[in-house]
Amino acid sequence: MGILEEFIGKLVHDHWKPYFSFEDCIHILCNAHHLRELVAVIQDEKVLWAELMKTFLLKAKHLKDEAISK
Repeated sequence: MGILEEFIGKLVHDHWKPYFSFEDCIHILCNAHHLRELVAVIQDEKVLWAELMKTFLLKAKHLKDEAISK
């Protein structure tokens, strides 16, 4: 579609591999998508690392929100 071909700046996305073909931007991966993937791993694989990472991301968001509200 050509929408992002000339994009320069910060690109927040869900880690879809084709997005990484854009070289003239800063890639920022979306934590909402990370959380959804972690929930799936927790439900399917039942591994501790995924639960720990989910807790870490949620705590980081809470601390960020708390800092902004002050």
